[in-house]
Amino acid sequence: HVQQVLDALDVHGIMDDTAVIISADHGDNFGEHGIYSDHVCADEAIHNVPLIVRWPGLTEPGSVCDEMLYNVDLSAGLCELTGGEVPEHYDGQSLAGFLRGETPFYRDYLVWGHGLYTLQRAVRTRQHLMVRTYDDFGYEFEPLELYDMEADKFQTRNLRDEEPELVAQMDHRLTEWLHEQSVK
Repeated sequence: HVQQVLDALDVHGIMDDTAVIISADHGDNFGEHGIYSDHVCADEAIHNVPLIVRWPGLTEPGSVCDEMLYNVDLSAGLCELTGGEVPEHYDGQSLAGFLRGETPFYRDYLVWGHGLYTLQRAVRTRQHLMVRTYDDFGYEFEPLELYDMEADKFQTRNLRDEEPELVAQMDHRLTEWLHEQSVK
């Protein structure tokens, strides 16, 4: 279907004048935690969403961003790129400079939340994911999970008991984030 849209833009001669952005609001579990085809928790499967930006004259074809982003970083970038202003207390950081190839984009970590089928908060660094479950509504999640996402991308080995210092560091980041959110 994406190709049909691109072909239609090309047929009408407007492909080189059109920004095309593909994204999603969330991913789905496809076997992770024994859950299939749903968005139940604050984990990698749910928060790993696509983002493809083709913007003639702005983005370099074939360029890739391996940084950790929030969806609101895209909307902040769109505000800037279309002449608007990003509100002062907006959670997103503009991607505009990165998309133009002017500045790098970097975050140390992300905090994810889920409050529909479970009540969870997660902290994702480049290497680790810590998930704190406040209520699992019968899904039987551990209250605290820690995974090495480089060595165990399918989250099969909870390192919580083996890495108490890392859990404390990740939990501190969660506390910092919660404080930042409460003062906005």
